[in-house]
Amino acid sequence: MMFRTPVLLLGISTITAVLATSNDNGEKIEKPGWQPRFLGQISLKHAAFMEMYYTNDSALQYEDRFNIYVSSFDPIGGLDEVYRMRSPGRYLSDIASWNIEVMDISAYWPNNPDYLPSVIGGTEGVIWTSGFLVPGKKNGQLQMYGTAADPMIGPYNIASNDD
Repeated sequence: MMFRTPVLLLGISTITAVLATSNDNGEKIEKPGWQPRFLGQISLKHAAFMEMYYTNDSALQYEDRFNIYVSSFDPIGGLDEVYRMRSPGRYLSDIASWNIEVMDISAYWPNNPDYLPSVIGGTEGVIWTSGFLVPGKKNGQLQMYGTAADPMIGPYNIASNDD
């Protein structure tokens, strides 16, 4: 049986009224004039962690500077996929049309993707840990991906078991 984890997306919609409530002392507390709004969902096999990062590439239009990265946990399989979705803001009106691409299939139960600024790695990227602490997963990796290039470069495993 294949399990699919829904990836839920919330948007922020503006409302014209200012929301107010009172605390225990009767003082008025203003709440923000926005509320989250459900935009849709898509299924992604064994989805786990998700992060969205902004690139500083000034050659790109603002809405193209965001990328979503998703890891997956297959409790039975050996290697897992890591995914990327470019420019999600361009597709907020049609979530079902999102093109979430497989970045790589070489991680052992990948964890949370972390942003790697260009001042550290020489180019913008993502660093992804996998394996190590998971029962039954004896090896792990610390993989770097250069995401400024298209196609992206990597992964480079900077924590391998090489002698």
